[in-house]
This record gives sequence, structure tokens and C-alpha cells, in this order.
Amino acid sequence: MLKQESLVELFVDTKISNLQKKPFLSLEEKKDLLKLYNQYGFGVLMESSDKAIIKNYSKGIENYKKAYDNFVAAKILGIGILSLKYENFEELLINNKELNFEEEDIEDLYWLMAAYSGALSSSRADPFELINLPIIEKLLTTCFKIDPKWGSGALYSAMMSYCAIRPDLSEASKKDSISHYFNKALELSDNKDASLYVSYAELVHKPAQERNLFEKKLNFALTVKVSKNNTFYISNLIAQNRAKWLISDINEYFID
Repeated sequence: MLKQESLVELFVDTKISNLQKKPFLSLEEKKDLLKLYNQYGFGVLMESSDKAIIKNYSKGIENYKKAYDNFVAAKILGIGILSLKYENFEELLINNKELNFEEEDIEDLYWLMAAYSGALSSSRADPFELINLPIIEKLLTTCFKIDPKWGSGALYSAMMSYCAIRPDLSEASKKDSISHYFNKALELSDNKDASLYVSYAELVHKPAQERNLFEKKLNFALTVKVSKNNTFYISNLIAQNRAKWLISDINEYFID
């Protein structure tokens, strides 16, 4: 039986390869590819980078570069998709102008936001990517304006990660904000999204050096049922794989 990590990589990589082999992609196929690039970037490439950096710094940096290239490709694809409908989309995105979209655009906006976030994370806070922080905020707030409940808590989950990197928030404000969005995401996901517990453990308990709470959140993530019929199937596989790794390496993050 395949391990969860191998299952995610096989599932997503196969889909990406099949789409990339096609001489022409329909709009829907491009949208699928945008989503798959993000899933592969976060679930496979970033995961391998985070694991490698602890044991082998050079290998870790090499893997982050691969992840970065993947997210850049996703950004280009996402901008291209939205530019088909909105000719001046990239200009609106960069300049300080209001973004007005339709409900059907929210998924494309979300995955483009994820691509920008992934590029920032995999760049290891490169200044050239840090300047895109306002774009991430603009895309995320635009999604909230369209439908805050979209994705069964996906927007609130993304807001948790965004709050963690906001330079204008104190540590106490970050914790309060992350906790607020965590609870909203739990409610909308009906407690079926394991990634929320992993994210909270890493964003709040890890920096606060709360080892017991960190471990409890991760163990709770492992109790979430993984089902192919569940909206969170892939994200739960990714989250539980990460939870197991974090627990196995817990001594690397906490000073007893």
C-alpha cells in the first residue's frame, strides 16, 4: 500500500503530466492545471524542501528553487486565465485600483493568490517576492467580498497564514487573529479539514514554544477521516503526512 506522501505525489503528478502532454488546453483544463500546480507545490515540493533543509541545507535550498519555479509557473498561468476575461487584469492587480469580479471568478482568484503565497514562501522571503504581499492581500480580500464562505472555510484558512506574516501585527494580535480565522474555518469545514489543525500548530504553538499543545493539534489532525468522497481528500492527505513528519521531528522545534 502506498504511503500518503507517495499517493499525493502520484495522484497530482500524473494529472499534471497528462495535461502538459496535450497540444492545446481548454479554459477548464487550464484552471485544473492551476489548481494542480498549487497542490503539487505545497503538497510535494514544499514538503520535501521543509524536510530536507533540516538535514541537508544545500538539498533543501535546491528543492525550494524547484518549488519556486513551480509557483511562478502557476502565477503566470493564473494571470493568463483571468486576463482572458479581464484585459487589464494584471494592471489592476499591480496598481492601487479596486478589483470587481463575478462569483464565478473566485476559484481562479483563490488559486492565483495561493500561487503568489507559495512563491513568497519558497523564495525564503526574497525581497522581490515580499513586495507582492499587497497583491496577496488584495486577492484574498477580493475573494472574501465575493463569498466569504467559499471553499468550506478555505478563505479563512488562507487568512490564518496571511495574518502570520503581516508585519503590522503584534504577536498577541497575530495569535488572536489566527485563532479567530481558525474557529471560523473549523465551523465552515464541519471539522473535516485536517490542515487547519496542522496550520494552527505551526503558526501559533510552534513559535510560542507550546510543545504539548503543538503535539495535541497534530494528533487531532491525524484523527480526521480521509475519504475520496470528501472535499478535503487531497489536502487531508497532505496535512496528515505533514503532521506525522512534524511529530517525528518534534525535538527539532522545541527547547526543553
